Amino acid sequence: MSYSECTYHGEQESYHCGYCEGKKQKSRCTHGASFSTLTTEDYQSLMFRGWRRSGDYCYKPVMREICCPQYTIRCDVGRYRLSRSHRRVLRRMNEFLHSGETPKANNKAATGASAATASRQANNSNIGESRPVETTAAASAGASASSLPPVGGDVGGGAKVGAGEADLAALEDGAVSGRGRLRLGKARQKRWERRLKKLRATAAAAAAASGDGADPETSLKATLSAYRARRAARAAARAPKSLDQMLQPPAEAKHRLRVVLLPSAKREFDSKSEHSLYERYQMRIHGDSKADCDYRQFYRFLCKSPLVYAKRNNRWIGSFHQQYWLEPENRLIMVGVVDILPDCTSSVYVFYDPDYAWLNLGTYAALREIQLTKQLGLPHYCMGYYIHDCVKMRYKGAFEGSELLCPETYTWHCLRTVCAPKLHLSGYCRFAPSDVPDAISAPVPVSELQVALGHGSANFMPYSQMERMLSGRPSLLAMLAELAAEFARLVGPECARRIRVRFC
Repeated sequence: MSYSECTYHGEQESYHCGYCEGKKQKSRCTHGASFSTLTTEDYQSLMFRGWRRSGDYCYKPVMREICCPQYTIRCDVGRYRLSRSHRRVLRRMNEFLHSGETPKANNKAATGASAATASRQANNSNIGESRPVETTAAASAGASASSLPPVGGDVGGGAKVGAGEADLAALEDGAVSGRGRLRLGKARQKRWERRLKKLRATAAAAAAASGDGADPETSLKATLSAYRARRAARAAARAPKSLDQMLQPPAEAKHRLRVVLLPSAKREFDSKSEHSLYERYQMRIHGDSKADCDYRQFYRFLCKSPLVYAKRNNRWIGSFHQQYWLEPENRLIMVGVVDILPDCTSSVYVFYDPDYAWLNLGTYAALREIQLTKQLGLPHYCMGYYIHDCVKMRYKGAFEGSELLCPETYTWHCLRTVCAPKLHLSGYCRFAPSDVPDAISAPVPVSELQVALGHGSANFMPYSQMERMLSGRPSLLAMLAELAAEFARLVGPECARRIRVRFC
């Protein structure tokens, strides 16, 4: 039976924040633990309590003390609908695959010559960025609730075709029987009256041409029915395509995008090629030095994972790298690191070839991962953390169905309708109603913890047994009791029973 095992480091403080670049008085403050093994069930439980992983290190921000409160964000893929901006991203990719041409207007972004452009491209790249300390983000700026797409706005991008089917039925009935007039806007009413006049003339001409004394009213009904059929056919042809339809490769394309999903721990992919791409991305998009993105750092951050692979419902879950190869050049242009968990997928990081930044590859990868989530039959796609007043994070609010985790009750709430109005007033907010009991401060019994003392120690035992062993060392026992209570409260009762924890 698989189990989770970690070394708990307690509260960690860093005086550098990559999101606000130290512009705020508070500093970054997190609780952290290094995991040697971590089951997907345990990691999902931790993530739904505000935890996040970076390599084998898991951390949870101290929300009330941190300079930039980070809220766990996920997208309900069942509620997700393509927005106009997302359709533009998909169309741009399909046009490039079909023609192979690079728009001249985007040459500057494609070459990475403009630092401002590269920074904007980075805003859409790191869907689930999870580096706790060394994050190199764009400078933050104030963001209002109006920066998010409007609630109930047009997310389909479909063309308006005038009156709907119900309107047409009522208009047809009124035109034939002369009963009343449908309440429409003045412009729409005038357009319909002009159209109806032409339809009456067409029906009268058809009745006269038939020569069999056809009833003009019967002819008008037939003409209106034919008009409705033509409108319905046009509306069906202009209906917006679904995500799956827009991700279909274009016919007779000059390029083909080959997407490959590989387990990150089984070394079935060429990590050297990935590292070369990662190095170019970090240096040109984020401005890192070559030493900051060497192979060791790359492997520790994106390849090393404590997640235990398991098979659930005839599919493997764990840590994966989703590679995007441009054919026939056989060129790796993007990699998305994603964790597949029992009830969701979780984006860890995305990096891409800066020469193709004009394709908005970060957003494209997110749309691909939403499609993957749907194909796996999972309900949610987790996008890491959301910081409301950080420009870098605004794009996450554009995903229809986005929800934020309440930091006090660990319940999910709609970003647009519930969270954004509150976050516009305060950086730290409780989203749940006041009558919902707190979960963050609820004590969790430590008696069922499996604990060990000392770095590298594998001598795990029940907490009660360890307590008896340390009865003659009151200072050490007091320190252990404090850390154990803190750890159990942060991970919750389920994980407290399952995770073996080492205190140093």
